[in-house]
Amino acid sequence: MPKFLVFKAHLTKVDRDIVNGETAALAPTQGGWEATAKIAAYAAVSHSIGSVSEVDVLAATIHRVYVHGITATADSLEQMFEYDNAPWGCEAVQPSYHAKGLRSLSVGDLVAELSEGDGEATLYLCAGVGWEKLSERVRHAFAAEMPTLERRPNALEEAA
Repeated sequence: MPKFLVFKAHLTKVDRDIVNGETAALAPTQGGWEATAKIAAYAAVSHSIGSVSEVDVLAATIHRVYVHGITATADSLEQMFEYDNAPWGCEAVQPSYHAKGLRSLSVGDLVAELSEGDGEATLYLCAGVGWEKLSERVRHAFAAEMPTLERRPNALEEAA
């Protein structure tokens, strides 16, 4: 069974304050979704009405928008989606993860599927309906940034 790593688009409290114009360094009119490159990249992947482009994923990766959510073994992407979004605990996911009421796996989030044999990852984007396999170019760029991404077992839980 393959292992899946979920990476969710995430803004820190400081970023959210900037969006809302609640930072002393900004005038109230300087907030919003275009206030910084990171916030704009977050908005592009998480607020998409249509499809999220690979360029949007690359920008979000460069600006370190993605935070490691959970890692679990599952039969498929669909099962991993169910594990992450289940309002109840399941053996593949620590109960504390769901107990915090964290947001569900959503459009713009990424899932890396690690194959059992060679450990090579395939990167998928959670789309409006189903999954979109990302190109090798995006996978390589994301893999290069993965060591700098937050990859503690419960990074999102701690950030909540």
